[in-house]
Amino acid sequence: MNAGFDQSPSGWTLSPLATFDASKDADSCSGSGSVRVTVDTSTANFGSFSRCATVSQNTQYFWGYQGMQGQQDGLLCELAFFAGTTCSGNQLSSEVLQTSSTFVGVWTTNSASVSSPATAGSATIRCQLEGVGPGWFDQIYLNTENRY
Repeated sequence: MNAGFDQSPSGWTLSPLATFDASKDADSCSGSGSVRVTVDTSTANFGSFSRCATVSQNTQYFWGYQGMQGQQDGLLCELAFFAGTTCSGNQLSSEVLQTSSTFVGVWTTNSASVSSPATAGSATIRCQLEGVGPGWFDQIYLNTENRY
């Protein structure tokens, strides 16, 4: 899934206000990085990025991310399940993880568990900035084991 953005955001779809940042990495890994999100205050467009993943039906998943806020504005990721394998069509269910930390400039972890619906075939993870920013995301995961 390239959860740690090793050398690039390969496999992820980035909006124009989301960019790969090799200078910031939650685990200080050489050759890795994170995705930096910003906002265009004149249009209120928030930086975001997403990825579609295949999932199994009626399965417990663990998901989350490490995030760092540039200001106390917040970060969020949404996990949405779909019936087909292409993350399109009618959404079956979704969950949101928001950073509630007041820490600025510190990597924090946000995680949860969820069971996929009985007809699930795919899921989209979509992450974005919630305020002025900037913000960074790293180690985004969706697994059947509680780890990234």
